[in-house]
Amino acid sequence: MITVSVITDLGAPVIGAGVILSGTNEFYYQATDSVGQAVLTARPENLSTYEVQVSKTGYSSARIPITPRQVRDTTPPPVVLMAPV
Repeated sequence: MITVSVITDLGAPVIGAGVILSGTNEFYYQATDSVGQAVLTARPENLSTYEVQVSKTGYSSARIPITPRQVRDTTPPPVVLMAPV
């Protein structure tokens, strides 16, 4: 299980953002909840390259590589989405 937190540049949670955790040949999707977190119960195993992609209409999108250690720790750093000006 891995938890991804999605916040705005002001620190507010982003509700309903799509979060994808992907590896070489597989991916897992979950939308963020009322506190801006997506809990992915499955995760790619035995891969050296991972990526978190986050998007929501009206915000910038983010594509962030994460290390296997961050996946093992189950809580990578929060993903910050910027609202358009």
